[in-house]
Formats: sequence, structure tokens, C-alpha cells
Amino acid sequence: MAQIIETLKNCTIATVAKSATLSNGNLTYTLSGKPGTNVHLFTKTITRAANHIFKIEPTIDFSETGFPQNYTVNITDTGSVATNNLTVRAFNVFYKLPESSSSSDTIKIAAKAELADVVSSGKITGFDLQSGVLSSLGGKRKLTIYGDPGATATLEVKETTANVNTTTTTSVVASNESGTRNITLTYANPDIYVGMTVAGTNIAGGTVVSSISGTTLQVSQNTTGAASGTLTFSGAFTATIGSDGVFEKMITFPSTTSDKSYSAILTQIANGSFTKGLAGVTSKTITRLQYPQITLTATLVNASSNNAHWSLVAPAAIDIIGQASQTGIRFPVKWTVRAAQAGEITQTTAGFSNAAFTSDAAAGSSLQIGSSASTASYIRVANASVQIENIGTFSNLACAGSNGSNKITLTTPQPLFYVGIPVSGSNIPGGTTISAIGPSNQEITLSANLTGDITTATFTSKPFAVISGEILIDQIGKVNVSTNIEVNSILTLTT
Repeated sequence: MAQIIETLKNCTIATVAKSATLSNGNLTYTLSGKPGTNVHLFTKTITRAANHIFKIEPTIDFSETGFPQNYTVNITDTGSVATNNLTVRAFNVFYKLPESSSSSDTIKIAAKAELADVVSSGKITGFDLQSGVLSSLGGKRKLTIYGDPGATATLEVKETTANVNTTTTTSVVASNESGTRNITLTYANPDIYVGMTVAGTNIAGGTVVSSISGTTLQVSQNTTGAASGTLTFSGAFTATIGSDGVFEKMITFPSTTSDKSYSAILTQIANGSFTKGLAGVTSKTITRLQYPQITLTATLVNASSNNAHWSLVAPAAIDIIGQASQTGIRFPVKWTVRAAQAGEITQTTAGFSNAAFTSDAAAGSSLQIGSSASTASYIRVANASVQIENIGTFSNLACAGSNGSNKITLTTPQPLFYVGIPVSGSNIPGGTTISAIGPSNQEITLSANLTGDITTATFTSKPFAVISGEILIDQIGKVNVSTNIEVNSILTLTT
């Protein structure tokens, strides 16, 4: 008794016995007869499920039989893989009886049907332009249209206020026939589409692209002479849905120094082609906004009647840069303030808080910086810290420095040291100051080279404080603004 193994997916199989006796659901067969006789064993007909086709032909395998050379098969197909419409395959299996019997033959049949490709109904089902406010620096955004393969619609992307199209490209003419509709470019340009307006030498006004084939264009009217040089292609064009049901294009937006609004406009070509998410409209517009770069300047100032008490270490002014209408910016700030005379520094009750800022109004927990509420920026203080050091002179601090070098390393970090503090000691030239401080607050760069090795140094300073924290920008405004932070609102010096 021989067997048949059937591996099927999304299809059915029908069996008709001929000379063989079939059993076990048509999966085993027996046969007897005179050796050398060629007999028709059976017919197996495989049919795909509804809305499916065979993209790969069904197969039959005799390799696990005793006499595979004795098996032959005639195949009858309905449709073909080549034309993407194979729906039925019939195997007519024949066998030449051998001299000796073989009862352990295994015939394998395999078939897998897949969903048939959907024939375009010309429908456009969706439209999207990558969301969010456009960067002031410009950049690219992906535009996507969804629909049936081959469906078309008119697409235009433009800057609304100036009414300028952004879907613009240029290409250089290679050759052409003067006074005809045919133009050949130096290279194929994938950013040129049917329907775009063409402008350039000897191109009549209102000329559009009619067809594209590689580097060859046909335009809507004859050129007025020999088209030459660089042609410009812009404006609305025909977008065609690809075989995957999608049309995609990266749209390039320029930088800006003013408020801009861009519109992507999709308009149906065939009546009733917009459906699903676009049902009920003939045109769909998506708008994206773009705002310029805005600077908010925060300056630590010493403007009160006690201005003689303080010396502010530069830089006192800090520029916070963002995009108009941007939210959630966290900007770290740090200022060093020295006492201009001997005394003791203390922190005020308010310390480093909103109260230290000049503002035009309060808006909840935020301060309004700018006279107009519609264009102002809104800020507040977070994670504020005031570190005070009232020791005037740090005598004989342990450190290490080598002859001829301007670098010394403190044994203990000094986070409140600042550039400009006088440094003195053995092998340290007179008038030497700190010119830079390393990130660990231990690596000190001096304004002069050492004249010998050192193990200690003296740092002479009046009392000082470090004001730090974060300025939170709840919203950047639409105009450049500035605010002052009054040091006397944060610190008090008792002389």
C-alpha cells in the first residue's frame, strides 16, 4: 500500500480514481497488474479558495518512491502564474508497473494559494502630512496619500501668506526639438510630476508637464524655440497611488524669520473618488505652522541703591533661544556674585525665585515677559540654589603644580571658586589670578607659569555667592524679549 501526503493552504483538492484503488480519504492507494503496463493511477485537482490565486505553482514529488522514473504526470492549468491568474491545477498521474512490487511509495503534493491582488477602483481613502509645528530652521516632512493602486488626485503644497509653491525643482535641458512638445533632460528627476508648471527659456506661459518617461518630457504646448538651460518645475501636480496603496513624498520647507503657514491641498480628479476618511469632500487641506527663532535674554543686574555692594562675574546676560510658541524648555543658569567690600553675605527670604525677575504681569505660576500677552514669553524658576562663601582668604590650600606649568590641582574641590581670584604663594609670580577652572572644580589654570614646584597656594577673595537653577520656559513668545534678575532680591550684604 502506497501513500499520498498533501500539504495545502487556502485551497481544496478533489480526487478521481482511475486504475488505482484509493482509501483513507484518498491518501492511500493500491494497484495490481502486469509488469510493463502503463496505467493512469488517479487525477488530483487543486482549486484555490475564493479571492485567492496560486502565485507559486502547486507541486508533486515522486522522490520518495521505489521507482520514481516509472511515474509520469500530465498537468492541466486554469490560468497561469505568468499572468498572475492561476486558479486551478490538475495532476494526472501515470505509472509503469515494475517487475518487482513497491509497497512503500510516498507521493507528496504541495499547494499554497494567496490573496489575489486588488484591482484598483480608483479610490483615494486618506491624506496625511507629518504633524507638529515646523522648525524655524526648516526641514523635511513626509506627505502620504492612501488609496487604490493607480488612483490619482491633484496635490499642491504652498506657503499660504505669500501664495508660493514649495513643491519646486529644477533640471537642466540636454537636448530638444525646437518648436515641439518634446524636451530631454540631462538626468531623470523623480521630483518632476505630471501636471507641474514648466518655466524657462522658450517655454510659453501656462505650459505644464503632460507625460514623463525617464529623461524625456512631453509638455502641454510647443516650445517657442529651442528650450535650453535650466527649467523650473513647480505648482500643483498629479499624485498617483503606487502598487502598495500609498503615495509618499518628502516636502522640503525653508527656514523662516517670520510667522509662516503652509497648506497641503489634495483635490479629487475623478468624481466620487474620495472615500472613507475623505468621504463627502472634493478637496482636503492640511495646514502646518512655522514660527521664527526667538531669543529671551535673562540678565543678572545690580540696579538698586545697594549696587556698590556687589561685583558681578561675567557673563551676566544669558540668551535662551527657542522657536516661537515652543513650550517646556528647561534652561540651566549659573551666576557668580562677589562682595565689593568686606562683609557677610546672606540669602534674602525670597532667594532665587520668580520675585527676582522683572516682568510685565503674573500668569498663575508663570511670569509674563513682554508687554503684550499674545506675543509675550512665560517663564518661572525651578531647582533654585544659592551657595554662599563668606571666607575672604583661603590660605595655604593643599595643591600640586610643576615648574613652568600654568596648571595646578587642588587636593579638595572648591566649587565656589571663580575666574579672576588672585593666587599667591611660593613660586607663584605676583599678580597671578585664576584664568580657568576645570569641570571637577580641582583643575585650576593660572594666568602665569609657576617658577618652581608648589604644594600649597593662597587664594584671596572677598565673600562671594553662586546663584544657580533652571529657567523654565512655559511658552516662548513671538518677539524677542528680555528680563532682569535683581541681585539684591536674592542676596544681602551686611558690612
